[in-house]
Amino acid sequence: MNGWLMIRSWRERKRGWLVLVVAAIATAVLLVVGVNARSDGQRAGTPLEPDESGALTPASPISSGEPSPAATATTAPPRATDALSPEERPCDVYLSPFPESNPNGSSREPYSSAEQALAQIDPGEVLCLLPGRYEEPIDVTVSGDDAASVTIRGTEGASVQAVRVAADHVTVESLEITGATVPDSVGVFIDGHGVSVRDNRIHDMVGVGIACAQNLRDEAPRCVNASIADNTITRIDGWGVWIWGEDNYVANNDISRVFAVSSGDADAIRFFGAGHEFRNNYIHDIYEADAGPNREPPHSCLLYTS
Repeated sequence: MNGWLMIRSWRERKRGWLVLVVAAIATAVLLVVGVNARSDGQRAGTPLEPDESGALTPASPISSGEPSPAATATTAPPRATDALSPEERPCDVYLSPFPESNPNGSSREPYSSAEQALAQIDPGEVLCLLPGRYEEPIDVTVSGDDAASVTIRGTEGASVQAVRVAADHVTVESLEITGATVPDSVGVFIDGHGVSVRDNRIHDMVGVGIACAQNLRDEAPRCVNASIADNTITRIDGWGVWIWGEDNYVANNDISRVFAVSSGDADAIRFFGAGHEFRNNYIHDIYEADAGPNREPPHSCLLYTS
């Protein structure tokens, strides 16, 4: 009898423990559900309030009179290219000497017409010349502005006979310019304000390597505030650089082997006008023998004519 009572007591205690365990688990589940509901309500931006049954439900939002985050005006982030200097900007439009059936200005389907390619260029953008020989002059009549120039850039393997700029705020850079055989030809002709010609290699031609003058438009003076810098100019039958205008900057150019055969006259640099600045130009290897028999050598490396 006593044994049966002990077993019964043990069974009752066991049932009590099970009831306690089940109650504890249920309480924990309710707490977790309540916390999640509260968290969801807060993330949604609304407080939680008890309803008639006592359950927590999101309350109606109260307007503060301020726009929601979705309605707040934001400023578009700057483009990665906005902070780049002109020489670091990637190419925007491509030109090739080889025709494409469906050109769109990309590197895979470039334009073969300089006029068509330049029509797609805005201030601050870059037209890149793909490898090949450009026999026709590149005529640039599209201007940039004070803040952003239009850039004409050569790639490795691209060579042109001439670039003629009749526009303002244009940069001509990294081109190989060669091959002109007609007297009075010009490698790069500048007729404009704020034009930059830099880091070009101009060689083996008749006429003038770089001319800054006003022969392409009627206004005068047209060559104003040009920068001619870091160019290599060699084996020119005529003049390395010819300046006619105002306030132009000529610096760090390497000029050599300038002679007079077809041209009848020659100078490394000849300039007219006022306000020009010349700095650190390296003029060297000017030989009488380059002019050939019965020809006069260049009469001056740097000649000013008023």
